Amino acid sequence: MTDDMLRAVAKNSGVVQVKLLQCIIDDDYRKASDAQRKDRDAAVKAFDDQMKAAGKTVSYIDNDRIGREWNAKIPRPPFNH
Repeated sequence: MTDDMLRAVAKNSGVVQVKLLQCIIDDDYRKASDAQRKDRDAAVKAFDDQMKAAGKTVSYIDNDRIGREWNAKIPRPPFNH
């Protein structure tokens, strides 16, 4: 966003959210995430298969939770990058 855009947001009592993706700010994090991708995807697929076999609907929230559990295994990069 430009400075003028940010001023307009502030003038209108708006909010700007920023999401920092670890894989963007730290190459080591990206490499670790890439290295676990095969196992992480297999864990999601196993969960999906288990839910479907039980006649249950698979939700995005459940799959996202599994992904977050796998991501939690990777040390977070420091904010001083």
